[in-house]
Amino acid sequence: MEHQPTAITTFNEPTIAPKLPTFLNVLTILTIIASVYGIISGSINYALKNKAEAIFANSDSTMKMITAKDTAQKNVKLNNALEKMLDGAKALTMQQYKYINQITAAIIICAGLCITGAILMRKRKKTGFFIYLIGELGIPILYFVIFSGIVGGAFLIAWETIIAIPFIFMYALQIKELNR
Repeated sequence: MEHQPTAITTFNEPTIAPKLPTFLNVLTILTIIASVYGIISGSINYALKNKAEAIFANSDSTMKMITAKDTAQKNVKLNNALEKMLDGAKALTMQQYKYINQITAAIIICAGLCITGAILMRKRKKTGFFIYLIGELGIPILYFVIFSGIVGGAFLIAWETIIAIPFIFMYALQIKELNR
């Protein structure tokens, strides 16, 4: 008698994961690039903080030269506006310099969270969106705490928020593509 197989033998074929949607792919690539840039620029700013201190030490003498020249030309309104503008820029920069360690650490941590979130979203994990959300909102919140009340601080806060909100919205549209 001939031996008959009782079960059909199947081979385990490798399963191909569903392709990442193009929009989600582009968003995560942009996030990774921007976050790496943030880490690099934050590190460079921290490394060059001593040069910034030397520049600001000379800013008072430069302001006095401009003021003396404008006063000699009797252009008092322009002088006052210029003085206010330079004072605001100096206050903003001095505040940034004062908190350079905290700002640099926050930028690196938030960028790391954004990279982690983007990588998790590339793996189709929904937790990646929430990690990304924390990282993306961290800097505007930090800037609000540090720079509120300073002329020009509102611009920094607005700029970071204007960049963050569209990306958060675009990722939120892709949340249906994420699992668990």
